[in-house]
Amino acid sequence: MMNGTLPRLFAATIGIAWGGSLLTAQAVAQPGPSTIPRNPASSVPGPVPAPKIEFGGRAHADRLAAQLVTDANNICVQLDRNYQGNSNFRERYRDMYGILQDAQQVREQVKRGTHRGTRRDDDQIATSLHKMDRDFHRIERELLGWRAQPGARNTVRLDPLFSQFESNLHEMMEDYGVRSQVAVPGRPVASPPSPPRR
Repeated sequence: MMNGTLPRLFAATIGIAWGGSLLTAQAVAQPGPSTIPRNPASSVPGPVPAPKIEFGGRAHADRLAAQLVTDANNICVQLDRNYQGNSNFRERYRDMYGILQDAQQVREQVKRGTHRGTRRDDDQIATSLHKMDRDFHRIERELLGWRAQPGARNTVRLDPLFSQFESNLHEMMEDYGVRSQVAVPGRPVASPPSPPRR
């Protein structure tokens, strides 16, 4: 067994368990460079720290706008698959789908390189972000007590999906340079913007 039979047997077993071929399993078993992400600040493997978001820096708008679309879509999929038995489902789903469409619009505007207008109220991206923030917090409050329908499969609880969306939305707002105007317990409300100096 020490002449190489054990490693081949092990590789074959892995290939069968993964539903792959012996070649695939052997390729996976071959030593190679580590795929574990490394923190650039150290030589120790581990999670890479989240990039620092600078207010108005717009360095992460592409990534965050795309993530908003993904997050809103994930919520819509879960609502449609597992939460239809709740009261006012159609209205709340329509509202959440509207947020998904707003997120898609923001992503497209960011892709096109849409920038702030000369006045704050001319900025379509800022307007869309404020609308999404306001609508999302209203919908979130309305869906707090919702339960998955009986017999639902692969159900994901809504609150972690909401937290993910909210976190990315607020990061996008921070990166883009707009502050939330929605009162949420534990978070200060931004004062209305002052007019630009002339």
